[in-house]
Amino acid sequence: MLGSKYPRTLRTTLFFSIALSLLLALPNCTKSDLAQSDAAESISLVNTETIAILGGNYTSELWLNRKGGPPLYWQYVKGREASKGVVVYVLPYTGLDWSLEAPDLDFSGRAQATTGFWAEDIYGPSYSTGSTKPIFYTLIPRNLLPAAGSGFIFNNYDVLFLHHRFYAGRNANNYVDDLSRALDWVRATLPGKQIGIYGLSLGGYISLHALSNRSDSQIKSLVAVSPLVDWNQQVTFLDSASGLYTNQTKAALLADFFEPYRRRFANNASNTLGEPTVSVPTLLTHDDWDILVPVAQAERLKTRNSEKVTFLRFHKSTSINYDSMKMDHSQDGGGMKEYNVMPFALAFTFNRVSSDGDVKYLLYRKSEMDPFFTEMATARGQAKDLSGFKAALKEVCYTKYYMYEIQSAEAASLAPDYLAVNINARFGTTFTSSNVCTEIDGL
Repeated sequence: MLGSKYPRTLRTTLFFSIALSLLLALPNCTKSDLAQSDAAESISLVNTETIAILGGNYTSELWLNRKGGPPLYWQYVKGREASKGVVVYVLPYTGLDWSLEAPDLDFSGRAQATTGFWAEDIYGPSYSTGSTKPIFYTLIPRNLLPAAGSGFIFNNYDVLFLHHRFYAGRNANNYVDDLSRALDWVRATLPGKQIGIYGLSLGGYISLHALSNRSDSQIKSLVAVSPLVDWNQQVTFLDSASGLYTNQTKAALLADFFEPYRRRFANNASNTLGEPTVSVPTLLTHDDWDILVPVAQAERLKTRNSEKVTFLRFHKSTSINYDSMKMDHSQDGGGMKEYNVMPFALAFTFNRVSSDGDVKYLLYRKSEMDPFFTEMATARGQAKDLSGFKAALKEVCYTKYYMYEIQSAEAASLAPDYLAVNINARFGTTFTSSNVCTEIDGL
């Protein structure tokens, strides 16, 4: 049962709303709206709307920041009540079709943009007119935000969706500065409000470097999913990648994918970022079969920052195969997925950002969690290190947490009950809900 706070009628709403994404009915932004924000060195609220999500009313705000750098956009969705804290969700690739800036109008108007993936990069530094290299670009209309943020909003956390617009140019150091600008606004606007940060892939890179060696009492946690960690390590990998392939056509596709990154990162400002030093408690997740960023980067980050980093490694029973596998952070049929990372990301954040004893719901998909438990059991049989897996399970193992399966109408189950059942089924243990949390280390 979801309890009186979330009536049973929400089940259908939750399934469709989260499975498809978080829908926001914001009015279209006009030139006159943005004209109010044209003043140099200003941070301006473009518009505000009350919206209904998952049975509750929320306030969604669109902000334009011209202070301390080029125009920077974010959408700020407020929790249902007095919010627990703020999660900054770092979105490097989202394409905007409402800012009225030339790169946004250009990309959103291209035929490729309707499919939401790649288009020719013409705005990065050192662009050659003869280049046909693609850049990762996903059109996110302002009435559609990523589903992963819904887990935080549903549990009464504010979420700031930060749009870096990687396709629009500039260098890696600029993206780090942009996150710092957004965090400055949170601190000034919400003094004392505790902050968590969530970043995937390049978003993880931006987050790690923005927080590197930085002391900030408001920032309590970071979740970095499949992050690029160090550009110099990545260059070493890319320069030797052709030797990992027998199919050189596929090797060329990997080189093409990273060509826009090379132009944006190959400058003194970016290279001085070096390896990040982790300054806040961090959940780091990475899949062994990541074609884009080697898992070795995550291993090195964990080794250098062992006290701050919980490393949830998605082990695979066989080695990576660059010729047969798709160019992505994980592969089909198992491994790391959005909804087997989400319960751990939510719990890790909730345990540190305005932690309390209130009931919270950890969203997951059975179709993604079941293979995850099976792969971890196989990894144990191969004597692989499960310390990060155990640490992640303990983050979840509290009676204040309910596991909520978003693709079915089954009742939410207490997290210790859920863990005992699933661990026993794969590992051959006989844990109960009353002892599973203390017995996890014995796996």
